[in-house]
Amino acid sequence: MNKLKTSTAIILTLIGLCQGTQLIAGPQNPAPAPAPVPVVPIPAPVVPMPVPADHERIFRVNMNDNAVADLAQNLHDVKDITIIGNFGDDGLIDLSPNLPNNLTQLQLTNNHFGVQGVAALAENLPRLFELRLLQLFRDNIDDDGAITLAPNLPLSLSAFGFNDNNIGDAGLEALSNHINLMPNLKTLYLNNNHISNDGATYLADHLPNSLERLNLEQNQIGHDGLVALGQILAHHPNIFIVNLTGNQINDADKAAFNEALQGRLVEGIDGVWHRPQAG
Repeated sequence: MNKLKTSTAIILTLIGLCQGTQLIAGPQNPAPAPAPVPVVPIPAPVVPMPVPADHERIFRVNMNDNAVADLAQNLHDVKDITIIGNFGDDGLIDLSPNLPNNLTQLQLTNNHFGVQGVAALAENLPRLFELRLLQLFRDNIDDDGAITLAPNLPLSLSAFGFNDNNIGDAGLEALSNHINLMPNLKTLYLNNNHISNDGATYLADHLPNSLERLNLEQNQIGHDGLVALGQILAHHPNIFIVNLTGNQINDADKAAFNEALQGRLVEGIDGVWHRPQAG
């Protein structure tokens, strides 16, 4: 009996100790989970990318001289270059010697080229044996510039554009002398210049037989120039369309032009003559 009492007392004592510990320590709650740390992505460094060696086409807009100079160092084997920019002689001097030899298309628009820049381009054009398209639109090139460029134009051209410059009859005569030597020239753009009857007459005598499209909008061509063109175009085997809108011509001039053409071309849209459809 005494042993039973003793065991019971020990058990009650242990229970009391356990309860006392809980009262002192209080309820045991689990530790809160740590708040997640947000992951902030580290932006990749911006590294200027050069034009890769296998890149075949470059199209750039609003480039100044410094930007063109940087681009010129990374042209490699690019075949098609279009720059609608705002650069001048310095940029053209840097660009010209770096034009790839295998270039097939070069379009430079909205620039302001002077004597030095045009001379640099002229010096490098003869080595571009594969150039098919050359467009120099709104580049402020005058008669002197055209005279400098003319003997250096690649004979490989199939399309040549010289719109919105400042050339008159003297510049056109220089260009015509070399245009006449291009065996594959199909498209010729001479819009928005200062070409008169004399220039148009000279051009007419120097158009290659390969020519298909002739654009002479917004010049100063009148009756005599129109008739001279018509007499030549009547015998051109491949001519397809001639655009003369915006010149100094009236209905009587158009009638004289139509007579000279001998039905080779007919007027469709006002000021635009095209080859009539068969049948």
